[in-house]
Amino acid sequence: MRKARVFRLSAILLFLILLFVFKTPYLNLPVFSDEINYLHGVLAVYNNHLNPFVEFWSYKPPLFFVLVALLFKIFGCSLIIARAAVLFFSFLLLYFTLLLGERLYDKETAIFASMLLFFSPFLFAQSGLFYCDILVAALTLATIYFFITDNKIGYFMAGTFLVLTKEPAILVIISIAAYKLILGLLKTVKENHIQRILFKIRILILGALFILSPLLFFLIWMLINKLVFGWFLWQKNASFLTNFMTSFHTIKPAVRYIVECAFLIHFRFLITMAILSAVLISLFRSETKKKFIKKEYLLFAILLFIAVVFFSGLSGKIYWPTPRYMLFFQPLFFLVGTASIIRLIRNRMAYILAFLIIIFLFIGCWHSEGIPLNGDLNLDYLTIVKDHKEVADFLEKNFSSEVIIATWPINLNLTEPLLGYVTKPLKHITDKLALFEEEKRQGLNAVIVISEYYKYWTEEGKNIVEFKENTKPKLLTKFSSGSEEISLYLLR
Repeated sequence: MRKARVFRLSAILLFLILLFVFKTPYLNLPVFSDEINYLHGVLAVYNNHLNPFVEFWSYKPPLFFVLVALLFKIFGCSLIIARAAVLFFSFLLLYFTLLLGERLYDKETAIFASMLLFFSPFLFAQSGLFYCDILVAALTLATIYFFITDNKIGYFMAGTFLVLTKEPAILVIISIAAYKLILGLLKTVKENHIQRILFKIRILILGALFILSPLLFFLIWMLINKLVFGWFLWQKNASFLTNFMTSFHTIKPAVRYIVECAFLIHFRFLITMAILSAVLISLFRSETKKKFIKKEYLLFAILLFIAVVFFSGLSGKIYWPTPRYMLFFQPLFFLVGTASIIRLIRNRMAYILAFLIIIFLFIGCWHSEGIPLNGDLNLDYLTIVKDHKEVADFLEKNFSSEVIIATWPINLNLTEPLLGYVTKPLKHITDKLALFEEEKRQGLNAVIVISEYYKYWTEEGKNIVEFKENTKPKLLTKFSSGSEEISLYLLR
Protein backbone atom coordinates (compact mmCIF):
# COMPACT_ATOMS: atom_id res chain seq x y z
CA MET A 1 0.00 0.00 0.00
CA ARG A 2 2.80 2.40 0.90
CA LYS A 3 4.57 1.76 -2.43
CA ALA A 4 1.31 2.34 -4.31
CA ARG A 5 0.74 5.61 -2.44
CA VAL A 6 4.29 6.79 -3.16
CA PHE A 7 3.90 5.86 -6.84
CA ARG A 8 0.65 7.81 -7.21
CA LEU A 9 1.96 10.85 -5.35
CA SER A 10 5.07 10.82 -7.55
CA ALA A 11 2.87 10.58 -10.66
CA ILE A 12 0.68 13.45 -9.45
CA LEU A 13 3.77 15.60 -8.92
CA LEU A 14 5.07 14.67 -12.39
CA PHE A 15 1.74 15.55 -14.05
CA LEU A 16 1.57 18.91 -12.25
CA ILE A 17 5.16 19.79 -13.24
CA LEU A 18 4.57 18.83 -16.88
CA LEU A 19 1.36 20.85 -17.10
CA PHE A 20 2.93 23.87 -15.40
CA VAL A 21 6.13 23.85 -17.48
CA PHE A 22 4.62 23.05 -20.88
CA LYS A 23 1.12 24.54 -20.77
CA THR A 24 1.14 27.76 -18.68
CA PRO A 25 2.74 29.75 -21.57
CA TYR A 26 -0.49 29.17 -23.55
CA LEU A 27 -2.92 30.38 -20.88
CA ASN A 28 -3.23 34.01 -22.01
CA LEU A 29 -3.11 33.59 -25.79
CA PRO A 30 -6.02 35.01 -27.83
CA VAL A 31 -8.93 32.65 -28.43
CA PHE A 32 -9.11 30.20 -31.29
CA SER A 33 -12.24 29.29 -33.24
CA ASP A 34 -14.97 27.66 -31.10
CA GLU A 35 -13.35 28.87 -27.87
CA ILE A 36 -15.43 31.99 -28.52
CA ASN A 37 -18.68 30.02 -28.25
CA TYR A 38 -17.63 28.39 -24.99
CA LEU A 39 -16.49 31.71 -23.53
CA HIS A 40 -19.79 33.34 -24.53
CA GLY A 41 -21.65 30.44 -22.89
CA VAL A 42 -19.76 30.89 -19.62
CA LEU A 43 -20.37 34.65 -19.68
CA ALA A 44 -24.09 34.07 -20.30
CA VAL A 45 -24.29 31.83 -17.21
CA TYR A 46 -22.11 34.27 -15.25
CA ASN A 47 -24.39 37.20 -16.09
CA ASN A 48 -27.45 35.07 -15.29
CA HIS A 49 -26.35 34.65 -11.64
CA LEU A 50 -24.96 31.14 -12.34
CA ASN A 51 -28.33 29.96 -13.61
CA PRO A 52 -27.37 27.75 -16.61
CA PHE A 53 -30.81 27.92 -18.23
CA VAL A 54 -30.02 30.84 -20.48
CA GLU A 55 -29.75 30.40 -24.24
CA PHE A 56 -26.45 30.95 -26.03
CA TRP A 57 -24.89 29.74 -29.24
CA SER A 58 -24.09 26.01 -29.08
CA TYR A 59 -26.08 25.61 -25.84
CA LYS A 60 -25.00 22.49 -23.94
CA PRO A 61 -25.55 20.73 -20.60
CA PRO A 62 -24.56 22.99 -17.69
CA LEU A 63 -21.67 21.47 -15.72
CA PHE A 64 -18.71 22.94 -17.64
CA PHE A 65 -20.28 26.39 -17.92
CA VAL A 66 -21.36 26.58 -14.28
CA LEU A 67 -17.94 25.50 -12.99
CA VAL A 68 -16.05 28.11 -15.02
CA ALA A 69 -18.67 30.81 -14.35
CA LEU A 70 -18.20 30.13 -10.64
CA LEU A 71 -14.43 30.58 -11.07
CA PHE A 72 -15.15 33.88 -12.86
CA LYS A 73 -17.25 34.99 -9.86
CA ILE A 74 -14.37 34.20 -7.50
CA PHE A 75 -11.33 35.29 -9.50
CA GLY A 76 -12.73 37.57 -12.21
CA CYS A 77 -13.36 37.05 -15.93
CA SER A 78 -10.20 36.27 -17.88
CA LEU A 79 -8.82 33.81 -20.40
CA ILE A 80 -6.17 32.76 -17.87
CA ILE A 81 -8.81 31.58 -15.40
CA ALA A 82 -10.82 29.85 -18.15
CA ARG A 83 -7.84 27.93 -19.50
CA ALA A 84 -6.48 27.18 -16.02
CA ALA A 85 -9.71 25.25 -15.45
CA VAL A 86 -8.97 23.18 -18.57
CA LEU A 87 -5.45 22.50 -17.23
CA PHE A 88 -7.02 21.12 -14.05
CA PHE A 89 -9.32 18.91 -16.14
CA SER A 90 -6.21 17.77 -18.06
CA PHE A 91 -4.61 16.77 -14.77
CA LEU A 92 -7.73 14.74 -13.89
CA LEU A 93 -7.56 13.05 -17.31
CA LEU A 94 -3.91 12.04 -16.81
CA TYR A 95 -4.62 10.85 -13.25
CA PHE A 96 -7.58 8.64 -14.19
CA THR A 97 -5.56 7.28 -17.13
CA LEU A 98 -2.96 6.28 -14.54
CA LEU A 99 -5.57 4.69 -12.23
CA LEU A 100 -7.23 2.75 -15.04
CA GLY A 101 -3.83 1.61 -16.35
CA GLU A 102 -2.90 0.32 -12.89
CA ARG A 103 -6.19 -1.51 -12.60
CA LEU A 104 -6.06 -3.17 -16.02
CA TYR A 105 -2.31 -3.74 -16.32
CA ASP A 106 0.46 -2.51 -14.02
CA LYS A 107 2.19 0.67 -12.84
CA GLU A 108 4.67 0.70 -15.71
CA THR A 109 1.97 0.48 -18.39
CA ALA A 110 -0.05 3.15 -16.58
CA ILE A 111 2.74 5.73 -16.41
CA PHE A 112 3.97 5.16 -19.98
CA ALA A 113 0.41 5.44 -21.34
CA SER A 114 -0.07 8.70 -19.42
CA MET A 115 3.15 10.09 -20.86
CA LEU A 116 2.25 9.12 -24.43
CA LEU A 117 -1.16 10.73 -23.93
CA PHE A 118 0.32 13.96 -22.58
CA PHE A 119 2.88 14.38 -25.36
CA SER A 120 0.56 13.34 -28.18
CA PRO A 121 -0.06 16.39 -30.43
CA PHE A 122 -3.84 16.01 -30.15
CA LEU A 123 -4.03 16.09 -26.35
CA PHE A 124 -1.21 18.62 -26.07
CA ALA A 125 -3.15 21.08 -28.23
CA GLN A 126 -6.54 20.43 -26.61
CA SER A 127 -5.19 20.90 -23.08
CA GLY A 128 -4.48 24.54 -23.94
CA LEU A 129 -7.87 25.28 -25.56
CA PHE A 130 -11.04 26.36 -23.78
CA TYR A 131 -13.31 23.51 -24.84
CA CYS A 132 -15.25 21.05 -22.68
CA ASP A 133 -13.82 17.97 -24.43
CA ILE A 134 -10.96 17.50 -21.94
CA LEU A 135 -13.51 17.41 -19.11
CA VAL A 136 -15.63 14.92 -21.09
CA ALA A 137 -12.56 12.70 -21.55
CA ALA A 138 -11.61 12.91 -17.84
CA LEU A 139 -15.14 12.05 -16.71
CA THR A 140 -15.33 9.21 -19.25
CA LEU A 141 -12.19 7.68 -17.74
CA ALA A 142 -13.50 8.25 -14.20
CA THR A 143 -16.86 6.64 -15.06
CA ILE A 144 -15.21 3.57 -16.63
CA TYR A 145 -12.72 3.29 -13.75
CA PHE A 146 -15.41 3.38 -11.06
CA PHE A 147 -17.52 0.90 -13.06
CA ILE A 148 -14.64 -1.57 -13.39
CA THR A 149 -13.74 -1.24 -9.70
CA ASP A 150 -17.42 -1.66 -8.72
CA ASN A 151 -17.45 1.69 -6.90
CA LYS A 152 -21.16 2.40 -7.23
CA ILE A 153 -21.14 5.86 -5.61
CA GLY A 154 -18.13 6.93 -7.67
CA TYR A 155 -19.74 5.58 -10.85
CA PHE A 156 -23.05 7.30 -10.21
CA MET A 157 -21.41 10.67 -9.49
CA ALA A 158 -18.90 10.51 -12.38
CA GLY A 159 -21.58 9.28 -14.81
CA THR A 160 -23.99 12.02 -13.76
CA PHE A 161 -21.33 14.72 -14.14
CA LEU A 162 -20.41 13.22 -17.52
CA VAL A 163 -23.90 13.38 -19.07
CA LEU A 164 -24.32 16.91 -17.69
CA THR A 165 -21.22 18.05 -19.59
CA LYS A 166 -22.03 17.25 -23.22
CA GLU A 167 -24.93 15.50 -24.97
CA PRO A 168 -22.95 12.75 -26.81
CA ALA A 169 -21.53 11.66 -23.43
CA ILE A 170 -24.68 9.58 -22.98
CA LEU A 171 -23.05 7.18 -25.46
CA VAL A 172 -20.57 6.20 -22.73
CA ILE A 173 -23.36 5.24 -20.33
CA ILE A 174 -25.22 3.34 -23.05
CA SER A 175 -22.01 1.49 -24.02
CA ILE A 176 -21.35 0.43 -20.42
CA ALA A 177 -24.94 -0.82 -20.08
CA ALA A 178 -24.65 -2.77 -23.36
CA TYR A 179 -21.36 -4.28 -22.18
CA LYS A 180 -22.89 -5.32 -18.84
CA LEU A 181 -25.89 -6.90 -20.57
CA ILE A 182 -23.76 -8.80 -23.09
CA LEU A 183 -21.48 -10.26 -20.40
CA GLY A 184 -24.45 -11.10 -18.21
CA LEU A 185 -26.33 -12.84 -21.00
CA LEU A 186 -23.26 -14.86 -21.98
CA LYS A 187 -23.03 -16.14 -18.41
CA THR A 188 -26.79 -16.72 -18.14
CA VAL A 189 -27.06 -18.94 -21.22
CA LYS A 190 -24.70 -21.42 -19.53
CA GLU A 191 -27.31 -22.10 -16.84
CA ASN A 192 -29.54 -25.16 -17.20
CA HIS A 193 -32.12 -24.40 -14.50
CA ILE A 194 -34.97 -22.11 -15.63
CA GLN A 195 -35.45 -20.48 -12.23
CA ARG A 196 -31.79 -19.62 -11.95
CA ILE A 197 -31.92 -18.17 -15.48
CA LEU A 198 -34.94 -15.97 -14.59
CA PHE A 199 -33.29 -14.89 -11.35
CA LYS A 200 -30.07 -13.89 -13.12
CA ILE A 201 -32.03 -12.00 -15.80
CA ARG A 202 -33.82 -10.00 -13.07
CA ILE A 203 -30.49 -9.19 -11.43
CA LEU A 204 -29.07 -8.28 -14.82
CA ILE A 205 -31.95 -5.90 -15.58
CA LEU A 206 -31.63 -4.21 -12.18
CA GLY A 207 -27.88 -3.80 -12.73
CA ALA A 208 -28.46 -2.29 -16.18
CA LEU A 209 -31.01 0.14 -14.74
CA PHE A 210 -28.48 1.31 -12.18
CA ILE A 211 -25.86 1.75 -14.91
CA LEU A 212 -28.36 3.85 -16.87
CA SER A 213 -29.39 5.89 -13.80
CA PRO A 214 -27.15 8.93 -14.63
CA LEU A 215 -29.33 9.42 -17.71
CA LEU A 216 -32.18 10.41 -15.37
CA PHE A 217 -30.42 13.72 -14.70
CA PHE A 218 -29.89 14.23 -18.42
CA LEU A 219 -33.63 13.72 -18.96
CA ILE A 220 -34.42 16.19 -16.15
CA TRP A 221 -32.15 18.75 -17.83
CA MET A 222 -33.99 18.21 -21.13
CA LEU A 223 -37.38 18.63 -19.42
CA ILE A 224 -36.29 21.92 -17.83
CA ASN A 225 -35.13 23.07 -21.28
CA LYS A 226 -38.62 22.30 -22.59
CA LEU A 227 -40.23 24.33 -19.80
CA VAL A 228 -37.84 27.31 -20.15
CA PHE A 229 -37.13 27.44 -23.90
CA GLY A 230 -39.80 25.29 -25.52
CA TRP A 231 -37.36 22.66 -26.81
CA PHE A 232 -35.57 19.63 -25.32
CA LEU A 233 -32.21 20.14 -27.09
CA TRP A 234 -30.73 23.26 -28.64
CA GLN A 235 -32.48 23.46 -31.99
CA LYS A 236 -29.39 23.41 -34.19
CA ASN A 237 -28.14 20.26 -32.46
CA ALA A 238 -31.60 18.74 -32.73
CA SER A 239 -31.59 19.45 -36.48
CA PHE A 240 -28.42 17.35 -36.79
CA LEU A 241 -30.18 14.43 -35.09
CA THR A 242 -33.17 14.64 -37.45
CA ASN A 243 -30.76 14.22 -40.38
CA PHE A 244 -29.05 11.21 -38.76
CA MET A 245 -27.99 8.61 -41.34
CA THR A 246 -29.80 10.47 -44.15
CA SER A 247 -26.68 11.28 -46.20
CA PHE A 248 -25.31 7.80 -46.85
CA HIS A 249 -22.77 9.06 -49.39
CA THR A 250 -21.05 11.08 -46.63
CA ILE A 251 -20.84 8.31 -44.03
CA LYS A 252 -17.91 6.42 -45.58
CA PRO A 253 -15.63 9.48 -45.94
CA ALA A 254 -16.70 10.60 -42.45
CA VAL A 255 -15.65 7.25 -40.95
CA ARG A 256 -12.34 7.42 -42.82
CA TYR A 257 -11.81 10.99 -41.58
CA ILE A 258 -12.55 10.07 -37.94
CA VAL A 259 -10.22 7.06 -38.05
CA GLU A 260 -7.44 9.09 -39.67
CA CYS A 261 -7.68 11.95 -37.16
CA ALA A 262 -8.06 9.78 -34.06
CA PHE A 263 -5.78 6.81 -34.79
CA LEU A 264 -3.40 7.40 -37.70
CA ILE A 265 -1.95 10.88 -38.17
CA HIS A 266 1.02 12.25 -36.21
CA PHE A 267 2.57 8.77 -35.90
CA ARG A 268 -0.41 7.34 -34.02
CA PHE A 269 -0.49 4.67 -36.71
CA LEU A 270 2.46 3.12 -34.80
CA ILE A 271 0.20 2.63 -31.77
CA THR A 272 -2.60 1.29 -33.97
CA MET A 273 -0.24 -1.21 -35.63
CA ALA A 274 1.03 -2.35 -32.23
CA ILE A 275 -2.54 -2.97 -31.01
CA LEU A 276 -3.53 -4.93 -34.12
CA SER A 277 -0.31 -6.98 -34.03
CA ALA A 278 -0.66 -7.81 -30.33
CA VAL A 279 -4.31 -8.82 -30.74
CA LEU A 280 -3.54 -11.06 -33.75
CA ILE A 281 -0.62 -12.75 -32.01
CA SER A 282 -2.72 -13.31 -28.88
CA LEU A 283 -5.51 -14.89 -30.90
CA PHE A 284 -3.13 -17.44 -32.41
CA ARG A 285 -1.21 -18.10 -29.19
CA SER A 286 -3.56 -19.45 -26.57
CA GLU A 287 -0.94 -19.13 -23.81
CA THR A 288 -0.78 -15.34 -24.25
CA LYS A 289 -4.47 -14.80 -25.02
CA LYS A 290 -5.60 -14.73 -21.40
CA LYS A 291 -2.69 -12.51 -20.39
CA PHE A 292 -3.37 -9.82 -23.00
CA ILE A 293 -6.99 -9.98 -24.15
CA LYS A 294 -9.11 -8.53 -21.36
CA LYS A 295 -12.88 -8.58 -21.10
CA GLU A 296 -12.84 -4.77 -20.79
CA TYR A 297 -11.67 -4.62 -24.41
CA LEU A 298 -15.23 -5.54 -25.34
CA LEU A 299 -16.42 -2.38 -23.57
CA PHE A 300 -13.83 -0.29 -25.43
CA ALA A 301 -14.87 -1.85 -28.76
CA ILE A 302 -18.58 -1.20 -28.11
CA LEU A 303 -17.87 2.42 -27.13
CA LEU A 304 -15.69 2.99 -30.20
CA PHE A 305 -18.24 1.44 -32.55
CA ILE A 306 -21.18 3.43 -31.15
CA ALA A 307 -19.21 6.70 -31.19
CA VAL A 308 -17.96 6.29 -34.79
CA VAL A 309 -21.44 5.32 -36.02
CA PHE A 310 -23.01 8.27 -34.19
CA PHE A 311 -20.61 10.99 -35.34
CA SER A 312 -20.30 9.71 -38.91
CA GLY A 313 -24.09 9.31 -39.09
CA LEU A 314 -24.49 13.02 -38.35
CA SER A 315 -22.19 14.03 -41.19
CA GLY A 316 -23.60 15.98 -44.12
CA LYS A 317 -23.58 19.37 -45.80
CA ILE A 318 -24.17 21.32 -42.57
CA TYR A 319 -22.03 19.17 -40.26
CA TRP A 320 -18.73 17.36 -40.40
CA PRO A 321 -17.33 15.43 -37.43
CA THR A 322 -14.81 17.49 -35.48
CA PRO A 323 -11.78 15.39 -34.39
CA ARG A 324 -11.91 16.63 -30.78
CA TYR A 325 -15.26 14.85 -30.36
CA MET A 326 -13.23 11.61 -30.32
CA LEU A 327 -10.77 12.93 -27.73
CA PHE A 328 -12.53 10.95 -24.98
CA PHE A 329 -11.30 7.69 -26.56
CA GLN A 330 -7.63 8.68 -26.74
CA PRO A 331 -6.68 7.57 -23.19
CA LEU A 332 -8.16 4.10 -23.83
CA PHE A 333 -6.32 3.97 -27.15
CA PHE A 334 -2.98 4.77 -25.50
CA LEU A 335 -3.57 2.37 -22.61
CA VAL A 336 -4.20 -0.57 -24.94
CA GLY A 337 -1.42 0.62 -27.26
CA THR A 338 1.13 0.85 -24.45
CA ALA A 339 0.22 -2.62 -23.17
CA SER A 340 0.53 -3.93 -26.73
CA ILE A 341 4.02 -2.50 -27.23
CA ILE A 342 5.20 -3.97 -23.91
CA ARG A 343 3.78 -7.39 -24.79
CA LEU A 344 5.32 -7.31 -28.27
CA ILE A 345 8.83 -6.15 -27.34
CA ARG A 346 9.12 -7.67 -23.81
CA ASN A 347 12.70 -6.52 -23.26
CA ARG A 348 12.38 -3.64 -20.77
CA MET A 349 15.17 -1.42 -22.10
CA ALA A 350 13.95 -1.96 -25.67
CA TYR A 351 10.36 -0.91 -25.02
CA ILE A 352 11.45 2.06 -22.88
CA LEU A 353 13.55 3.16 -25.87
CA ALA A 354 10.53 2.61 -28.14
CA PHE A 355 8.37 4.84 -25.93
CA LEU A 356 11.02 7.58 -25.88
CA ILE A 357 11.26 7.46 -29.69
CA ILE A 358 7.47 7.73 -30.02
CA ILE A 359 7.41 10.68 -27.60
CA PHE A 360 10.09 12.48 -29.64
CA LEU A 361 8.13 11.77 -32.82
CA PHE A 362 5.01 13.22 -31.16
CA ILE A 363 6.91 16.36 -30.11
CA GLY A 364 8.13 16.74 -33.68
CA CYS A 365 4.48 16.86 -34.81
CA TRP A 366 3.39 19.56 -32.37
CA HIS A 367 3.81 22.31 -34.94
CA SER A 368 3.38 20.40 -38.19
CA GLU A 369 0.53 21.45 -40.47
CA GLY A 370 -2.70 19.71 -39.51
CA ILE A 371 -5.65 18.54 -41.55
CA PRO A 372 -7.37 21.55 -43.18
CA LEU A 373 -10.22 23.12 -41.14
CA ASN A 374 -9.04 21.41 -37.96
CA GLY A 375 -6.05 23.33 -36.68
CA ASP A 376 -6.71 22.11 -33.14
CA LEU A 377 -5.34 18.62 -33.90
CA ASN A 378 -1.96 20.02 -32.88
CA LEU A 379 -0.32 23.40 -32.23
CA ASP A 380 -0.82 24.37 -35.86
CA TYR A 381 -3.75 26.45 -34.58
CA LEU A 382 -1.19 28.90 -33.12
CA THR A 383 -0.30 30.08 -36.64
CA ILE A 384 -3.96 30.98 -37.18
CA VAL A 385 -4.08 32.83 -33.86
CA LYS A 386 -0.87 34.66 -34.79
CA ASP A 387 -2.25 35.78 -38.16
CA HIS A 388 -5.51 36.96 -36.63
CA LYS A 389 -3.63 38.90 -33.96
CA GLU A 390 -1.46 40.62 -36.58
CA VAL A 391 -4.60 41.52 -38.57
CA ALA A 392 -6.26 42.93 -35.45
CA ASP A 393 -3.17 45.00 -34.58
CA PHE A 394 -2.94 46.32 -38.15
CA LEU A 395 -6.61 47.32 -38.29
CA GLU A 396 -6.61 48.80 -34.80
CA LYS A 397 -3.59 50.95 -35.66
CA ASN A 398 -4.51 52.04 -39.19
CA PHE A 399 -8.26 51.68 -39.78
CA SER A 400 -9.99 51.95 -36.41
CA SER A 401 -12.37 54.65 -37.69
CA GLU A 402 -13.28 52.92 -40.98
CA VAL A 403 -15.92 50.30 -41.70
CA ILE A 404 -14.51 46.78 -41.43
CA ILE A 405 -16.43 43.99 -43.16
CA ALA A 406 -15.45 40.63 -41.68
CA THR A 407 -17.12 37.32 -40.93
CA TRP A 408 -17.01 35.16 -37.80
CA PRO A 409 -14.76 34.99 -35.81
CA ILE A 410 -12.76 38.03 -36.96
CA ASN A 411 -15.71 40.41 -36.47
CA LEU A 412 -15.93 39.31 -32.81
CA ASN A 413 -12.14 39.44 -32.35
CA LEU A 414 -12.26 43.13 -33.23
CA THR A 415 -15.14 44.04 -30.90
CA GLU A 416 -14.51 42.01 -27.72
CA PRO A 417 -11.23 42.74 -25.86
CA LEU A 418 -11.74 39.70 -23.60
CA LEU A 419 -10.94 37.51 -26.62
CA GLY A 420 -7.37 38.83 -26.56
CA TYR A 421 -7.05 40.55 -29.95
CA VAL A 422 -7.77 44.24 -29.35
CA THR A 423 -7.27 46.58 -26.39
CA LYS A 424 -10.60 48.33 -26.98
CA PRO A 425 -13.55 47.56 -29.30
CA LEU A 426 -13.41 48.88 -32.86
CA LYS A 427 -16.61 50.76 -33.68
CA HIS A 428 -17.63 50.02 -37.28
CA ILE A 429 -17.44 46.22 -37.55
CA THR A 430 -20.04 44.25 -39.46
CA ASP A 431 -20.63 40.98 -41.28
CA LYS A 432 -23.92 42.25 -42.73
CA LEU A 433 -23.63 44.00 -46.09
CA ALA A 434 -26.88 45.92 -45.51
CA LEU A 435 -25.36 47.56 -42.45
CA PHE A 436 -22.32 48.50 -44.53
CA GLU A 437 -24.56 50.42 -46.94
CA GLU A 438 -25.81 52.49 -43.98
CA GLU A 439 -22.26 53.23 -42.85
CA LYS A 440 -21.28 54.09 -46.42
CA ARG A 441 -23.68 57.06 -46.41
CA GLN A 442 -21.54 58.62 -43.69
CA GLY A 443 -18.62 58.80 -46.15
CA LEU A 444 -16.57 56.06 -44.51
CA ASN A 445 -14.22 53.79 -46.45
CA ALA A 446 -14.41 50.03 -45.96
CA VAL A 447 -11.82 47.35 -45.34
CA ILE A 448 -12.92 43.88 -46.44
CA VAL A 449 -11.28 41.03 -44.53
CA ILE A 450 -11.20 37.62 -46.24
CA SER A 451 -9.98 34.62 -44.21
CA GLU A 452 -9.13 31.53 -46.26
CA TYR A 453 -9.69 29.39 -43.16
CA TYR A 454 -13.12 30.75 -42.19
CA LYS A 455 -14.59 32.35 -45.33
CA TYR A 456 -17.09 29.56 -46.05
CA TRP A 457 -18.03 28.69 -42.47
CA THR A 458 -21.07 31.02 -42.45
CA GLU A 459 -23.54 32.41 -44.97
CA GLU A 460 -22.26 35.90 -44.14
CA GLY A 461 -18.75 34.78 -45.04
CA LYS A 462 -19.91 33.49 -48.42
CA ASN A 463 -21.76 36.77 -49.05
CA ILE A 464 -18.66 38.82 -48.21
CA VAL A 465 -16.54 36.78 -50.65
CA GLU A 466 -19.13 37.34 -53.38
CA PHE A 467 -19.32 41.05 -52.53
CA LYS A 468 -15.53 41.34 -52.85
CA GLU A 469 -15.60 39.65 -56.23
CA ASN A 470 -18.28 42.03 -57.49
CA THR A 471 -16.79 45.29 -56.18
CA LYS A 472 -13.12 44.60 -57.13
CA PRO A 473 -11.55 46.44 -54.16
CA LYS A 474 -7.85 47.27 -53.94
CA LEU A 475 -5.66 44.72 -52.16
CA LEU A 476 -4.09 46.32 -49.09
CA THR A 477 -1.98 43.51 -47.65
CA LYS A 478 -1.90 39.82 -46.82
CA PHE A 479 -1.09 37.94 -43.64
CA SER A 480 -0.09 34.33 -44.11
CA SER A 481 1.67 31.60 -42.16
CA GLY A 482 0.83 27.91 -42.10
CA SER A 483 -2.83 27.00 -42.47
CA GLU A 484 -4.24 30.52 -42.69
CA GLU A 485 -4.10 33.37 -45.21
CA ILE A 486 -5.95 36.63 -44.57
CA SER A 487 -6.34 39.26 -47.29
CA LEU A 488 -7.33 42.86 -46.59
CA TYR A 489 -8.99 44.94 -49.34
CA LEU A 490 -9.74 48.66 -49.32
CA LEU A 491 -13.05 49.80 -50.81
CA ARG A 492 -13.49 53.57 -51.27
